[in-house]
Amino acid sequence: VTDVMPSGVIFVSATTSQGSFDSSTGEWDLGNVAPGDSETLEITVMVDAGTSGTTIANNVQVTAVGPNDPVSDNDSATAEITISPKPTLTVTKIVINDDGGTGEVGDFTLRIDGSVVGSGTANTLSAGTYTVTEDDPGAGYTVSFGGDCAPDGTVALGLGENKVCTVTNDDIAPTLTVTKVVINDDSGTAEVGDFTLRIDGEVIVSGSVNTVSAGTHTVREDAPGAGYVVSFGGDCALDGTVALNPGDNKACTITNDDIELEPTVTNPGAQSGTEGDTVLLPIVASDSASDTLTYSATGLPDGLSIDSSTGIIGGTISPTASQGSPYPVEIEVSDGDLSSTVTFTWTVAGAIEPTPVPPEPTPTSHPESTATPVPPTPEPAAFPVEGEIPGPGDGLSWWIWLLIGLGIVALITGVGRRFLPWFPIFWSRRRQASE
Repeated sequence: VTDVMPSGVIFVSATTSQGSFDSSTGEWDLGNVAPGDSETLEITVMVDAGTSGTTIANNVQVTAVGPNDPVSDNDSATAEITISPKPTLTVTKIVINDDGGTGEVGDFTLRIDGSVVGSGTANTLSAGTYTVTEDDPGAGYTVSFGGDCAPDGTVALGLGENKVCTVTNDDIAPTLTVTKVVINDDSGTAEVGDFTLRIDGEVIVSGSVNTVSAGTHTVREDAPGAGYVVSFGGDCALDGTVALNPGDNKACTITNDDIELEPTVTNPGAQSGTEGDTVLLPIVASDSASDTLTYSATGLPDGLSIDSSTGIIGGTISPTASQGSPYPVEIEVSDGDLSSTVTFTWTVAGAIEPTPVPPEPTPTSHPESTATPVPPTPEPAAFPVEGEIPGPGDGLSWWIWLLIGLGIVALITGVGRRFLPWFPIFWSRRRQASE
């Protein structure tokens, strides 16, 4: 059998079920073929360029036959083949930026079976199955295949087919989680629910995942009040701003730490005292964190001091303290980190001198005598019969003794006898007054 290749094609290969084929002469030598048998010759050719759309006729002729070929009218055949054009595959890139993405078509690399192709360009291929891909678009975009491509990017091409695949990249909305942290280590009592959190002004819930657009956002909270300081952490900057790209999942923290307050001290007010006074004045103070307090004082009056542990001012005011009065006193109370002070004035007066009291008169005592006193009488009488005449030791004034002496002289001389009867009366009264 002779099968000479027609023009417009180039021999590639031949496969026979029996015998051999010589592509140079086009002869197929089958050998003996048993009656009723059939043999096959398959020839593969490559169509020349420019033949697309034309028809090529392939003629086959039995050129030698044995004597046992009773039918000779089937010893030739012609087959016509219309040349179809090669298939084409166009890959088109679609970029969706509806969540803040900024990617463009040129930012993505497209491939067909690993070969780079341009978006929207028709690629002439041989018939067969192909796989469309793109280089990793990154975390910010999802990728999906459409058009004539299957979801995995594969596509089958037949001769003459022109197919189109789409590769769509959609930006992924980023997420932002804001978590509230409350630290109460200085007697604070606030809880997470006491604080209002916001992203760009919109109220959010602590710990919830919030879908936002790509870009820069600001995290904040409503004023926490004077008792807490606020700080930002996690993915947030110190001012609470955070930048998110498509596909980002970021988290920020807002920490509120209760502020350690200064000790509270009650001012005792102006004080006054006197030299020599004993003082016991407690200074009342407290600390919000229950820290141990230490007390100190300056400007106290001389003789007074403060107990550094109890805050009690005690002592005895110095006898000369009034000389420095008034005293500007300052009390400082410290918890080790913070301190508070109060000031007040302490006035000291001089000691009050007691009013002199005259001493009680000392009674005059007389020497003991065995004489019996003469009772007073209004009648003139002589000296007592019994007893001794009082001497100088009885406490009488000297002029009394003078009068006694004069009386004796008068008695002896007789001068003044008329006065003598009154003398005992006088003596008796003076004696009683003296006793």
